[in-house]
Amino acid sequence: MEEKKKDRGGAGTAVLLGVILALLLPIAYVLGYGPGVWLTSHEYLSEDVLDTVYFPLFFLGSHIEWIGDWIIWYASFWSA
Repeated sequence: MEEKKKDRGGAGTAVLLGVILALLLPIAYVLGYGPGVWLTSHEYLSEDVLDTVYFPLFFLGSHIEWIGDWIIWYASFWSA
């Protein structure tokens, strides 16, 4: 009798994990801006660091109006 090898889905699991990370990392980056604003407003983080880390987000916000509006709203939510 042949023993059946259990397929543990190694390659499929790796691909699924990669897709999940590819979706979650940008979301975590954008949502991380709020805590960054809070840290800056309480002087735990310099504004230069925040500006450098979130330059791509600011760049998009300066070219796409609704993103810029969202950034302003989100920052005001965290700075209060």
